[in-house]
Amino acid sequence: MPVHVRIYSRAACSLCDKVLDVVASAGERFPIEVEVVDIDRDPALKAEYDAEIPVVEVNDREIARYHLTLERLLRAIQANL
Repeated sequence: MPVHVRIYSRAACSLCDKVLDVVASAGERFPIEVEVVDIDRDPALKAEYDAEIPVVEVNDREIARYHLTLERLLRAIQANL
């Protein structure tokens, strides 16, 4: 069963693009299901995360805000396999 990775993001976000690259690299190593949530489409999410994106969750548990290393993501994925 793949591990679920959720990224709270928005368009034109360079930090979000970097996190997406890290997640793509992890997806080459482990089975993951990626969900990208555009916070600008939901007023409640925008209010909660507006200045703190990207936010990354693995199986509904937050593991990072702003920056994410491949090593950190791989550890979180392995812990959920």
